[in-house]
Order: sequence, then C-alpha cells, then structure tokens
Amino acid sequence: MAGDNRIPDHLAEEPTIDDADFVLGGFSAEEVTDVHAAVTNLSSELRERGPEEPIRYFVLGNYDEGRKQWLEQARDLLEHYVEEGVAFLLSDLDAENDDWENFYIKFRYTLSLVDYPVLVAEDNDGGHELELGEVSLSDTYVVKRDYEPLSIRHDLEYEKYDAMMGKLFDVMGRRGHLFEWTDAQSFARGVRRVGAETRSEGGGRNDESDRMPTAGPTDALPEYDDRDVPAGWKSEENAAEPTDESVTSTPLVEYTYADDRVDMELALKTRGSSDSYGIELEASLKSEGRHRAVPIVSGSEYEKLRRLTKHFVYVFQHRYEQGENVETAIDEAKKRVQECYE
Repeated sequence: MAGDNRIPDHLAEEPTIDDADFVLGGFSAEEVTDVHAAVTNLSSELRERGPEEPIRYFVLGNYDEGRKQWLEQARDLLEHYVEEGVAFLLSDLDAENDDWENFYIKFRYTLSLVDYPVLVAEDNDGGHELELGEVSLSDTYVVKRDYEPLSIRHDLEYEKYDAMMGKLFDVMGRRGHLFEWTDAQSFARGVRRVGAETRSEGGGRNDESDRMPTAGPTDALPEYDDRDVPAGWKSEENAAEPTDESVTSTPLVEYTYADDRVDMELALKTRGSSDSYGIELEASLKSEGRHRAVPIVSGSEYEKLRRLTKHFVYVFQHRYEQGENVETAIDEAKKRVQECYE
C-alpha cells in the first residue's frame, strides 16, 4: 500500500485479503489501523468459538424480516448436526464494533477465516450474487428454496431467480453442492445434507452412507453390504443366489418404506427361471390416492441386480430428503439404476 496507507508492520501477520491494498487504499492510516484492529478482534472471537479444531460455517442470505429466520435456523442446525461445527451469520460477529461500518470489508475478512460458506437462497434479494461472486464455489453450499411445485411452466421459479443465478445453481447442483427445500422439514434435511458433506474426515464423522451414490459401472458402486438401510426403510434378503430348484414368486430381496405420503415396496424377483431377474417397485401415493407399479430393470446378473436394488434405495432417499416429490425421486432413482446396469 502506497504512502501512509500501508498496513502497519505490527498488523501484517493478522488475517488479510488478496486485494487488501486496493480495498483499503482509499482509507486514511488511522482508518486502516482501526480496520485491522477490528480484524484482530474478529479473528480472536472465531478462535474462541467451538472446539479446538472446529469446522467453521459462514451462513449467508437475506436479512429481511421473515427471511433471516431461515439463516438463523441453518446456523443452529449445522451446529446440531456437526459435532465440531461452529456456524454464524455476519451479524453474530463483533456486533458492537463501530469499526465495521463498512460491512462489505467485514464480509471479506470473515470469508477468509471460514471453511464453508453456506448460502440460504429464497430469491435474488439480499446481495446473493455479490456474495457468490466472492466465495470459492468449491467450498460453498447452497440451500435453495424450490418454487417448482407452485409454478406454472416455471414462471414463479424464473420470477424469484434471474437467469445468471439459475445457471450458477445448475453448476452447484451438478457438483452436489445444492440442496433444495419447500418447507421447514425439507429445509432441515437440506441443511443436514450440508453437514454430512462437510464433516471432518479426521473426526470419523464423514459417513459415506450420507453421500449421494453416483452413476456409472456397477463395479464402481459404493459397497452397501455392510451398511444399514436409510432410516425409515426395512429390508429382507435371501443370503444365497437362487437355483432352478428355488425359483418362487417370493422376493429374493425386498425393501419397504412408509411415511405420511407414500407406501413403497421395492423387490428383486425371479422372472420364471433362476437366471432371469427383475427389480420392481410398487408405490401407493397417499395424497393422490394413486398406485404406481414401476419396472426398474431386469437381466441375468443376480449379484449386480442385488446391489442395484439397494442402490435404488439410497438414490431415492437422497432425492426425497432434498425435498423432491415422491414420483420425481422414484424416476431419478430408476434412471440412475438403469445407467449403472447398462
């Protein structure tokens, strides 16, 4: 920094930002000293929060009345779900310090001290586009309100989010960094997914069963055999591969699930001989009073189909917990299983 506006030597070791010389270049020497004193306080406050090696979450979003409550709920849920987690809003930090009159600078320095920014998005309001332009996207997660169930031809979704935000959300979704919600229950599920994706590897909390199973060759599937099924599911499975003598109509593998919206029965069955099998789904949609019978995939490779039956369960559960409706989650899980078997 040129002239008297350079960072004082005794503050040079404190947290800084890449373009500090530009951002603070128009400040007086006294103002620069005040900002860096505030940064020192901010850094000390963060070090004092939580365990010795915390995971720090910086919750971003709209502070307007009726909107900020979602940010505060995300903060509280992250600390609940992640044992070593420390979560906060910008307004939670160094709140009484008048040297933070320029909250853009406070935002930039806070960003340099955290592990994961988490954006709660309900629309374009609140400076989200600026915030997302400053963060490292690879470390950022978005918990986005989904208006599709209320939309006619996507009109409400387009009204709430402009095209640039929509394209960025698409990128974040493809990388597994976006979780959608429509109500308080699906919001909590979305925040829990953020916690599951970001838990400390060293702490042994990063359970692979919380991660989204990926599509691809069956040999590359996560190994589910030693895992419990997701909460709410029940399973029954025959230990041995069937033979010609054991062909029956009884499912070889069966998973069942029920809640206030759906009853589901997913089964791997023989199809007339011991070398022909099919995965089939029966789903009763309670709210609509409808029943769906969905053939998922069939073939002759019993072991692959057995593993893919459980794969369907995990993919469906992931989508369902993101707030997707039952039929969309079923269709997505079916697609992923078929891709894996090809």
